[in-house]
Amino acid sequence: MPHYTSYDGARLAYRTLGEASASAPLVCLAGGPAREAAYLGDLGGLSAYRPLVIPDSRGTGG
Repeated sequence: MPHYTSYDGARLAYRTLGEASASAPLVCLAGGPAREAAYLGDLGGLSAYRPLVIPDSRGTGG
């Protein structure tokens, strides 16, 4: 799973869904603590219309 490194050195994972397009990507946040990106699924097919970026919350995911 792709990740980025936070200012404090923590590795934070995220998922991307959909194809890059002229539309701006939509950042989708899972509700509540301890929810990883997979909790949101494919958001009812929204990725067919917009690229999605779904970060894991700290302490969850890959």
